[in-house]
Amino acid sequence: MAEASERIGLAPKLVTSSISVLRHFVKSGMGLTLLPAFSVATDLADRSLAALPVDHPLLASTKACVITRLGRELPDGASHLLRFLKLAHARVPRDGRAARC
Repeated sequence: MAEASERIGLAPKLVTSSISVLRHFVKSGMGLTLLPAFSVATDLADRSLAALPVDHPLLASTKACVITRLGRELPDGASHLLRFLKLAHARVPRDGRAARC
């Protein structure tokens, strides 16, 4: 939607679901990527990657939902991510536009 609203077309050089592959792609100087800062926190801390804010209304608003089978206990990794998201969400200023899952 952001491409259409700006009347541009982007042609990806790399398509992957691996954050590790995206991190190495950027570190090798082959391109850039859009990722949440928490997914590259270590790289930002050691300055092997830099983060630039994206100031576009369509890219600034996000919605994330965790969906699981009723009664299923989440694995440790998923539980950790859910706790992180809850803490991060609690720190976000409320402007009345927050989406609920």
